[in-house]
Amino acid sequence: NTPYGIPPFSEIRDEHYRPAFEAGIEQLRTDVAAIRDNPEPSTFENTIEALELAGPLLNKVSNVFGNITNTDTNDPLQELEVEIYPMLTRERDAILLDSRMFERVDAVFQSRQSLDLDEQALRLIELTHRDFVRRGAALDDEAKERMKEINARISELNTVFAQNLLKETKAFELVITDEADLSGLPNSMIGAARVKAEAKDKPDAWVFGLDRGTYEGFMTFADDRELRRQMNSAYTARGGQGGNNDNRDVLAETAKLRAERARLLGYPNHSAYQLETRMAKTPENAQDFLLKVWEPGLKRAGEELAEMQAIVQAEGHDFIIEEHD
Repeated sequence: NTPYGIPPFSEIRDEHYRPAFEAGIEQLRTDVAAIRDNPEPSTFENTIEALELAGPLLNKVSNVFGNITNTDTNDPLQELEVEIYPMLTRERDAILLDSRMFERVDAVFQSRQSLDLDEQALRLIELTHRDFVRRGAALDDEAKERMKEINARISELNTVFAQNLLKETKAFELVITDEADLSGLPNSMIGAARVKAEAKDKPDAWVFGLDRGTYEGFMTFADDRELRRQMNSAYTARGGQGGNNDNRDVLAETAKLRAERARLLGYPNHSAYQLETRMAKTPENAQDFLLKVWEPGLKRAGEELAEMQAIVQAEGHDFIIEEHD
């Protein structure tokens, strides 16, 4: 009941999310069961459109939860993420791997050209059918069970990856105590860094973090090469420094599971699976395109690097340009 239907964030507490998700899942299950068990023949309205509109509460809760966890998260919400996203994946699989539901969707898909539907409705039928097929609806029961396991684990790994990256980003601080080191930075950045330092009980310093806006601004405007090098090194090393937040094992397991899922669905690899619905269509087409822009792009980059190196020398410096420059 808020203006424009904006969620009343100030009234939502962390402990509200779990019961909200549970209520949303129950609503979705009820909606889906009504579609699946409908004794009437499948139609666009009672199958495709009904499925598109199923579970509105779960969609609402998921959107609010995703907004908060991507912008103002905390430890309890991060713990809940690891539980919730695999749960949502399982619910999605329960729909898309349901043979009876697929029969209804497929019946509408096979007769779509005779249904006298507009272009948008026909497109929705095609996309819905494609989602079922690409999720594994046509697989045998054993393969479907393995798909559920893979999808749930990938969902969990994706969440862990994002959380590790966020923790690494938030953990780093570049603390500056000499005002001369702020040379080149705009006043707005300097002021924000002072406020951040005061919040961390460092009133005589300036603190810069690795959030995207701060990082890009610092790398663009800071005059001090050594400080830019420190920021650049920290930014590119996130998730690859060992310890509890290291993402390398997460990436390796994700890659293996993606490859296995692609093979189960009849694709040679994950990129073939992903690109089938993209503009490039195949890995070969994507690589051909990349190579077409790579050679001229590399040539132009070399020319620009030479121009920048000449500027360095013209300004009286003797360093060789590196990534952080």
